[in-house]
Amino acid sequence: MQFTLILSFLLLMSASTPTPAQQPLARSRRLGWTAWFYGAAGLLLTGLALFSAGDGSAR
Repeated sequence: MQFTLILSFLLLMSASTPTPAQQPLARSRRLGWTAWFYGAAGLLLTGLALFSAGDGSAR
């Protein structure tokens, strides 16, 4: 289960990275909220994966 979450997160992160043509504009404007969004999403997915793994082993 957590492997699927990590894989989908990596796919989302690789799909939303800007192309080299868009890079300067995207870097100046989107870097702030992108870093916050990925940090929060990474923490959420890690917590969810650990919770589901712990929940499955507890049963």
